[in-house]
Amino acid sequence: MMEQRTKKITTSILFVTGLLALLSSSACDDIDHLVKAGWNKPTNISPIYVMTSDLNERSLQVVKEGVTKAQEYLGNYGPLKVFIIGTDVQAANVVAKEFCEWTYEGKRRINECFYEDQGIQIRELAKYKSGSAYAETDGRQLSVPTRAITIGNPPYDYPNDIGGYKVAIHEYIHIYQHAHISDED
Repeated sequence: MMEQRTKKITTSILFVTGLLALLSSSACDDIDHLVKAGWNKPTNISPIYVMTSDLNERSLQVVKEGVTKAQEYLGNYGPLKVFIIGTDVQAANVVAKEFCEWTYEGKRRINECFYEDQGIQIRELAKYKSGSAYAETDGRQLSVPTRAITIGNPPYDYPNDIGGYKVAIHEYIHIYQHAHISDED
């Protein structure tokens, strides 16, 4: 009985040790992949801005100015796409598709993003006229890792509001932070 218990404990310890080694190896592969791709270094690649067709030039400029100000201070990390969402759900649908294709590879994963994950969130920014925003690093697993920022409805409809500017700076800080975090943990 005692021998059987010892054998179970030994087997459990070996299993946990093997699992930890596998996870550690996987994290190292992720780190190696990202470092080789320059994830943690500034780039010369300029951000790309995509916005829904219902927004005006002011929305774009407010966000661009915020990202540019943050880059002046922190450096230019990318490749980065900034998705700016207005209130037109159909237009948000088009941008959501582009977001998913920028962030994921493979039809299954792109469809999962579009129908079950971030695509829904992007459409909800439009539907609820939300001013929410978020930075994404799910593109870290691509052969050429990507980053994304999504901002809803800047500059938040006040004549002199620079809220979109501040939000763009805030979200870019997350891009910078993630550039210096090499594994998902």
